[in-house]
Amino acid sequence: MSAHSQGPWTLRDSEIPEWQNPLQIEDVHGLCVVSLERGRLHDAESNARLIAAAPEMLDALVAVVEGGADSVGGIDLHTLIAKATQP
Repeated sequence: MSAHSQGPWTLRDSEIPEWQNPLQIEDVHGLCVVSLERGRLHDAESNARLIAAAPEMLDALVAVVEGGADSVGGIDLHTLIAKATQP
């Protein structure tokens, strides 16, 4: 599994007004993982919340597979984990 910034990640609204991308996803150490410009995408906040939840969702998915499941609703869980962890 490839490494990603340690979770949980959090969504933060930058308090620096001159920043172009005020929506920030930060890792457990407060380092920026990704930033999104609020005005450019009408659904930027929804996207940011989904991105922020990604490490915990991946951990849950791995736990489901370790519990013996191979698929859910026709979705191959091993392929999904590989999509999230391999370049």
